[in-house]
Amino acid sequence: MDRQTVRVFLRQYGKLLHQLTGELHQMTLGNPTWGQDSPPNEPDPATIARAWMGQILLHRFTGISSAQETPMGDQIGREIERLLDRYTFVLREETAPTPLTLTPAILGEVFELPLVSSQRRLRGNFSTPWPIVRYMCRQSLIPYLASLLSPTPALTAAELYTDLQQLLEVQQLTGALMPQALVLDRALADLKICDPAIGTGVFALGMVQAIVQTRIALTPHLPPGQQTARTAFQLKVHTLQASIHGMDIHPQTVEMARLRLSLSLQAERPDPIEPLPDLQRTIRCHNFLLEPVLNDQNHFDILIGNPPYIRIHKQDPALKSYFKQQYETAQGDYDAYILFFEQGIRLLKSDGILAYITPDKFLIRSYGEKLRALLLQYSILEFLDVSRAQDIFQAAAYPLITILQKNCHTEWVKTKVASCLADLDRAESVLLPKQSLLDRTSISLSLPGQARVLEKILTHTRSLHHVLEPKQIFCGTPRARDYHRWQNYIVPEQDLSDPPSKYEGLRVLVCGHLKPYVIDAQKRVRTIGHLIEAPYFLNRDGIISQQRWRDFCETPKILIRGNDTRITAVLDTTGSVFIGIYGIKINLKIKDSFLYLLGLLNSRLYQWIFSIQNRSARIAGNFFSINSQQILGLPYPEISVSEQVFFSESVSKILRLTERNSYGQDSDRQAQMKTLQQDLDRQIYQLYHLSESEIGLIEQETEGIL
Repeated sequence: MDRQTVRVFLRQYGKLLHQLTGELHQMTLGNPTWGQDSPPNEPDPATIARAWMGQILLHRFTGISSAQETPMGDQIGREIERLLDRYTFVLREETAPTPLTLTPAILGEVFELPLVSSQRRLRGNFSTPWPIVRYMCRQSLIPYLASLLSPTPALTAAELYTDLQQLLEVQQLTGALMPQALVLDRALADLKICDPAIGTGVFALGMVQAIVQTRIALTPHLPPGQQTARTAFQLKVHTLQASIHGMDIHPQTVEMARLRLSLSLQAERPDPIEPLPDLQRTIRCHNFLLEPVLNDQNHFDILIGNPPYIRIHKQDPALKSYFKQQYETAQGDYDAYILFFEQGIRLLKSDGILAYITPDKFLIRSYGEKLRALLLQYSILEFLDVSRAQDIFQAAAYPLITILQKNCHTEWVKTKVASCLADLDRAESVLLPKQSLLDRTSISLSLPGQARVLEKILTHTRSLHHVLEPKQIFCGTPRARDYHRWQNYIVPEQDLSDPPSKYEGLRVLVCGHLKPYVIDAQKRVRTIGHLIEAPYFLNRDGIISQQRWRDFCETPKILIRGNDTRITAVLDTTGSVFIGIYGIKINLKIKDSFLYLLGLLNSRLYQWIFSIQNRSARIAGNFFSINSQQILGLPYPEISVSEQVFFSESVSKILRLTERNSYGQDSDRQAQMKTLQQDLDRQIYQLYHLSESEIGLIEQETEGIL
């Protein structure tokens, strides 16, 4: 191996090697003369580096002398060999990690390190922490096994689930389950499991471990004739050959998964002569969404994994067209993992289990509407929000564990929120009625106290989705192709000799112009390349269509900022071209109640509702990326005519206080407005009959928002 290849290798794996030893990092990357004599036309250095590192680690794990198998003629290679000699290479991945202990999990790291974050996003590669893998494997096996056993007077359904949980968690068989030991063992032996995006094999490894440990625990309770040929090695070989299937579209990850699973057998291998199973047939390079490779029985008992997160607009046009034809859930600007749900459900046997970890965006985004409806046709055993478990996930990826059983045995959806690793098992459940979720535009996951208040609010209230007409709410932001062209039509007010008629020009509003109830149109803002004061849009050349211009001209309208830490709503009575803002046109349906709606949107209660319903819509700095789907998901309580008059008068008082340009500098009027808003908040709380403790919860949790 030449020095240039080694140098590229060190750059690619600098982070990993720095973790192994700071000395190597200084010795190699600190020497500028390394790699200057590289020959031309050498193979791809990254490919060589990955294969070389994989060979070294494989030889370490299997005990083969790497000096005999790997080209180590280079001095740097020998230095790396000596450094690796300091470490203990352990085949059991469940071994407690120490600074000088490496397990086969490092193979996954070696594969992933060269992928910069942009490449990972493009390929949809995001690793799953081992505690999550263990939890998902266990929670998919328990309900599947429970479906094979019938409750008895001596063992209720709840007790059956608890006893199976104990068996899977601590490998202890209770007295009530002992008569079922043979049934359970045969079920585990016959399982058909698939990871549709296997990556480096972590879920397959987790399932093998869970199945083998459980079958070993069952062994003493089997009939005498059934207790033979059950060493850990034999059980692992059987599980890998008979139960585990996996596929991935990336050849390198498939090879890494096969290698990792083979290494898991080395720890149990009683004799080096004992053959290892051939995984070429069951772990394959294939696209699950195009034509899945199925087992002989054509369906699976369990599908488990971490599907790729790739937006559909980044896919090949031919693939997009195919997906649109083949998948009901291919809706809008969806993510690839959406289709993995639909395909997974198709390929599950009756009573089979689907266990995925994905982003939770499909619960609140419009592109997830058809998927939500599909999932709610079956038994959703668990939605577990693990995004708040900061001891597992450092980044705000909003991961969600979904566990579904392909039957219709429950009318409730269980949701949980884990704030730390320990909460995976002990987090309190919230049961939501499935029928009510079918009627909503999103599904909210919240802590039990929050969930009780939110359900109280939503259960007997229609959402804005049922009040507003489809085209009544719209976003003023131009299409991508027109975005930069608009800057040629925006001018400051001072450059206009005469104010244009509203059919020729309108003021421009962006988020920076809006505060609750207040439009500061004179504020200096940046929009579409301009830093401009009091901007106007002159609609020359028909750059904005006639219909959209009529929408902009129509008044009054409620405007809502599209990017904010809260809902900010104002009343537009003069017409405007707005960018990054949503507009609600006032039609006959709400002509007498639009001030009431304006008050609701700016209220403290609605800030709380919105933050609970749309937690994963947060972007940097606790800002929300707000869209019409989220606005339409807000509740809209029907009120009497006299109540409408009261709310309209209250909001009108606020508008009169804020309408003058000097409001921003008038502390007295600001204090009056605050008092009026507090009074309005109390009246809105009363609409939902909230108790003082419930109001206290809301006000405490919105303290930093307002």
